[in-house]
Amino acid sequence: MGMHLEWARAARWLAHQARGVCVGLACVVLSACGGGQAEEAGPASMSQATAAATAAATEGLSGAGPRVIDANTTVLIPVPAAPAVPPSSRVKAAAARVATEAGTSLRVHYRRADGDTSGWQLHSWGAAQSPAWNGGWNASGSDDFGAIYDVPLAADSGTVGYLLHKGDWKDWGGNDQSYVLKPGANEIWRVEGDNVTYTSNPLGLPVPNLHTVRVHYQRFDGGYSSWGLHLWNGSGLNVAALPAGLPIDQWGAPVAFNAMPGYAAGAGEIVFDIPVLNPR
Repeated sequence: MGMHLEWARAARWLAHQARGVCVGLACVVLSACGGGQAEEAGPASMSQATAAATAAATEGLSGAGPRVIDANTTVLIPVPAAPAVPPSSRVKAAAARVATEAGTSLRVHYRRADGDTSGWQLHSWGAAQSPAWNGGWNASGSDDFGAIYDVPLAADSGTVGYLLHKGDWKDWGGNDQSYVLKPGANEIWRVEGDNVTYTSNPLGLPVPNLHTVRVHYQRFDGGYSSWGLHLWNGSGLNVAALPAGLPIDQWGAPVAFNAMPGYAAGAGEIVFDIPVLNPR
């Protein structure tokens, strides 16, 4: 509305100036011709000139440069100002510059047990840009480890919240994941179902050499006799190293703690060993 009022004022001012130009020109013509033989500019001709100037000024709002009305009248047309950049565009551009100029980046590697990461997207928030609520960032590539996600950042520091999901199917039990940015290039590795955030490729880590897992179990009520263990094959359990006769794969027959290897009752806890298959 304010811009329309300014154009209207400009049009009225130009029309007024055009009227003055016409009057001045009429006087010059009379003076040059010596008087009585020249036709005097009357009210009708003045009205026509004013109307023509006003019309020209109004039409000129969509253009630029001077507009010639007749041999004696020229109307100057104002040039419209360039449209302003929407504030939202300026904010988005500024956010992109912050992430780019600071040189901070975040790359997430993701591995699934079956090797199939198709359809899996990374949803981010916090110090990272956030995609649509039901959307996510697609993988930018892959390697021998799995999918690679280059996360667009909104800041060069702070905490990036993220989730990996395939539609409504979310890894890590649907729990939010987070990573605190460090200056420069950030790179992390995540494995399906593994809550550890690795800062180097875990496939390159040495394989642990172990045969036994020692368990420390504590109950605040001190009652252990009515509790037991459920053991099953295929879970990394070394069944051959268990005492003979222990029930395996029997949900209704839990193994008593004191039947496990290395059992001992300590101060406020019990301890026992579970033999496992060596990962090597």
